[in-house]
Amino acid sequence: MTAAASSTVCARRVNCSVGWRGFLLYGAVPAFGIAADGYVLVRSFFVGLWNEGESGRSVIRFDAGCAVIAAALAARKLGGKSAPAAMPAECADVGGGEE
Repeated sequence: MTAAASSTVCARRVNCSVGWRGFLLYGAVPAFGIAADGYVLVRSFFVGLWNEGESGRSVIRFDAGCAVIAAALAARKLGGKSAPAAMPAECADVGGGEE
């Protein structure tokens, strides 16, 4: 799921410059991958553990608590600032571009 999301983020400049092919390759395909991964995750992890009874539900509660703590720590570290808008150097050449 993170690979599909990161490919979309790294290729955000290519989306507009390549037209519909860029949208398909860097927008629609990763969105489908994220949706498919999310579906598999929900069906295998959440539904499977929830049906295991109280021990499975406690695992879900613990994981959700860890996710809330991690999100709070990340928000605290950012200190109300948004993430930098600059693209990492390794993503700058996505799409080939002119040589």
